[in-house]
Amino acid sequence: MGTDTPQPQDDARDFLSHIIKVLNDTYGTNLTEDDKVDIERMQERLNQNAGLRDFMHGDNSVENKRYKFFKEVDDLLLDFVNTKLDLYKKLTDPRVNPMFKSKWYEGYQSQAEQM
Repeated sequence: MGTDTPQPQDDARDFLSHIIKVLNDTYGTNLTEDDKVDIERMQERLNQNAGLRDFMHGDNSVENKRYKFFKEVDDLLLDFVNTKLDLYKKLTDPRVNPMFKSKWYEGYQSQAEQM
């Protein structure tokens, strides 16, 4: 039996698809479906990061939560230097990186509130 309620994983994929579309349309980043798979893996790692989740639910300012999230994303992006250099370059481009992290933070924060 199916349900009419969207699943959280589907929401996360749709949200990441939206980020990729915005970055591609705005900056001509040319993020591919393969890149999307890698970004989804990053999302899974963020979701499994208990320290980040605890920080987001803790008594921290919005600015500190945003800083912590951005730091975690930067750390994940550094993992791509040796394995996915092209994706690393796309997502750390100074024009792209702030919007990428900001949009992702907004989605992560709204999902964190539901966890």
